[in-house]
Order: sequence, then C-alpha cells, then structure tokens
Amino acid sequence: MDTGEFNSQRYNKPFVNYLDKFTTIRINKMMAMLQYNKQVLDVGCWDGYIMQKILDLKKAHYVFGIDNSKPAIEMCHKKNFRQN
Repeated sequence: MDTGEFNSQRYNKPFVNYLDKFTTIRINKMMAMLQYNKQVLDVGCWDGYIMQKILDLKKAHYVFGIDNSKPAIEMCHKKNFRQN
C-alpha cells in the first residue's frame, strides 16, 4: 500500500473526529506562535480544519493546503477551499 492509498483510508473522516485534549492544546499553541503572514501553506491539510482556524484568527490573508489523500481534498472542497 502506498502513502496515497493509506492516507485515503486514514483521512476519509473529518479532522474533528480525531480531536482530543492534547491535539487541541497543540493546535492552540501553534496558533499562538503563528505571526500574521499574507500567505500560509498547510502541508497535510486534511479537511481544512487548521486552514479555517488560521483564517478565523486572521493569521493570514490567504491559506493554501496540500494533501495526498483524495478524500481529504474532497472534504476541503466541500468547505469551499478551492483549487486555483
């Protein structure tokens, strides 16, 4: 099984299904450390959960995400994160 196939199986559910206390703490610390940037790239963006958080907190004007899981990318598209 290649990584794309593995990730398509692993990341076919929304990120919030996997949030726990420790993941939430890590994300909040990451958001606190993130300075405003015009553009941010989220590598391994899953369903866009962290991209949306970056935008909501006004940490960037544009957020781009990449992922090698087709279901994850489809979930991003459903949240109106679009490919340009």
